[in-house]
Amino acid sequence: MKYLNSFRLRAFCVVVLLAPSASAEKKIAPLTLTDRYERASCTVVQIFHDGGMGTGFFISADGDILTAAHVALNKAFSQDSNGVRVEVDYKPGLRIVQRGQPPRPLVLPKLQGADVQRALTDLVILKSGLATPCYLPLSTHPEDTRIGQHVIAIGFPISAPSGALYEGFISAKYPHLPVPMAVVNNTPILPNYDVIRIQMPITPGASGGPVIVDDGDVIGVVTENPTAWFNDLNSLIQYEQVQQGGFNAPQSDVPKMMAKLAWVVQQFVTSGAGLAVPVSYLRVSVPKASPTESQKTADPEVQPSRGWFRSLLGHLK
Repeated sequence: MKYLNSFRLRAFCVVVLLAPSASAEKKIAPLTLTDRYERASCTVVQIFHDGGMGTGFFISADGDILTAAHVALNKAFSQDSNGVRVEVDYKPGLRIVQRGQPPRPLVLPKLQGADVQRALTDLVILKSGLATPCYLPLSTHPEDTRIGQHVIAIGFPISAPSGALYEGFISAKYPHLPVPMAVVNNTPILPNYDVIRIQMPITPGASGGPVIVDDGDVIGVVTENPTAWFNDLNSLIQYEQVQQGGFNAPQSDVPKMMAKLAWVVQQFVTSGAGLAVPVSYLRVSVPKASPTESQKTADPEVQPSRGWFRSLLGHLK
């Protein structure tokens, strides 16, 4: 009888100890696309200017808005005895629309050296001063993303009254695309930053929107098609086509070869994919601009160097 009672006690103890372990195995269901859109859509805004519109999103409670530089800034490249220069300025009439509310004009501080540096990677932070409890965290290690990783994006197609949800995956990483972002004196200027190819049908107007991984962090910002300065590139293509022999002329120079590349990109770019700039390029280290510095003129210390042209030659070898 003593043996039987002892056995029952041990059995009861076993049941009591195992019960918490079994309950700990319950898994929390992952968020659906609907849940993720409802949580993140409050952070995304439409950005308008006098000539068009794009997308941006809050990244801080203080109202800092991250977007693609080409959405909010004008960039002008030139060349002088000191090399290539870039001038950056806000587009006129910048204003935002938040969740269907009336447009709100943006009163922004003067652009600094760090803004110029970011603009060269097609990123800009607009310090709107519009406090908000709804913002997106930036990934601390965006460079760790892998091909095949699932991502979503949110953006505003042109003239759409509400944001659109995009879903896809990272399909490639491109280091320093050999596609010009401007042409100065018939000489193409190459970007010196990497981009992420995202396999999703990004539509016009969604530029500047966030690319979000499954943990909710932003790894990139939707950027434009690599052939961004279409007027310059089209002029370059047309110029080379009308020369004697066209693209098949025996002599070859840098503008001609870049015109060929631009033509290929224009002909074969895939509408079912887009590009994004990693948010790692927000980490810039540049000297503070002088208080008397013109808002429109870049500090020579943060301007693109002639290394871009050497890089171009390297791509064409």
